Amino acid sequence: MNEADEIVKQRAGEYGEPKRFFKAYEAICNELDGYRVGSPYRVDGCQIVLQMIALKLLRLTYNPAHKDSITDLKGYTKILEELTNDGKSK
Repeated sequence: MNEADEIVKQRAGEYGEPKRFFKAYEAICNELDGYRVGSPYRVDGCQIVLQMIALKLLRLTYNPAHKDSITDLKGYTKILEELTNDGKSK
């Protein structure tokens, strides 16, 4: 087994089967993109940060005790706050 195979196997144990995970993540990102259409609140970079938050939430849905995902989620919400000028929507 090569290094990439080992990483995929480890991640599957932590976050679930990759095919199922990425199918769910794709659906969530598509919904986020669709919901944003027509919104007057556009801030550069926010959509990607929201997608990363969704990724962490999906991982935590499978494994709620995964501390790294909890820490990352806190970081992404901080970045979102900074991008939106401390919570003030444009």
